[in-house]
Amino acid sequence: MTTKQMDIRYQYSKELAAINIRDLYLSVNWSLRNKPDILQIVFRHSDKVITAWDGRKLIGLINTISDGSLTAFIPYLLVNPDYQKQGIGRKLVGMILSEYESYERIVLLTENDTVEFYTKCGFLDARSIHAMIITHQETRTSLT
Repeated sequence: MTTKQMDIRYQYSKELAAINIRDLYLSVNWSLRNKPDILQIVFRHSDKVITAWDGRKLIGLINTISDGSLTAFIPYLLVNPDYQKQGIGRKLVGMILSEYESYERIVLLTENDTVEFYTKCGFLDARSIHAMIITHQETRTSLT
């Protein structure tokens, strides 16, 4: 689907329908696509959740977990591939960054193919810091 100039609506909302979550995660083929009920709980417990909508279709999402004053962590940023390269992801990141501009650090983990995107959004590659993770997924080939 090629999209033209759209009227994308951004909103803060921790309450998302499981079907909307599932459809967005399916669009990017993330393994969590099969866990929309759990993701509903994740988003309810997030510090902030900002969504992007094209009509009634959830096309983008970003969320944070925060300690309330110094550090915020961005676990998820998703944009439906049909809507990528149109500034939606950058807008979501910008909105989140403005929410935490008084914080010492905003942290995220990303895969190699999205490092350039986050660099353009102002993030630095913390090469001296090693990401450490324990994952309990059935398939450990991908963290997404």
